[in-house]
Amino acid sequence: MIIVSWNCRGAGSRSFPLKIKDIVNKYYVNILCLLEPRISGVRADKVCRKLGFSHWMRVEATGFSGGIWLLWNSNEFDITYLTSTTQLLHCHVRDLGNNTMNLLTIVYGETTLVGRMAL
Repeated sequence: MIIVSWNCRGAGSRSFPLKIKDIVNKYYVNILCLLEPRISGVRADKVCRKLGFSHWMRVEATGFSGGIWLLWNSNEFDITYLTSTTQLLHCHVRDLGNNTMNLLTIVYGETTLVGRMAL
């Protein structure tokens, strides 16, 4: 299982889907975590559809900051949402190839100490 986490600092450019596909193909990525995509809602769904994964879940960005995206293919993994906040996404991951179960927590921490206290 290869998991890549990237603070992409924006996912709205036209070249972004091509960059992601290149990374996924080059490193055989199974699960992709994108931090700080800076886009939400319908626009985020459009970008996610272009990235080549069958499934995704998101913690929405707040304005132009934050956001967490988790993308995967359902023929390889069964991922179940457990909980989320503006700073984390927590889920259960079952590898369909060997039937192992893992917990995955993706954290995008606040930049201030006060903000991180909530973690």
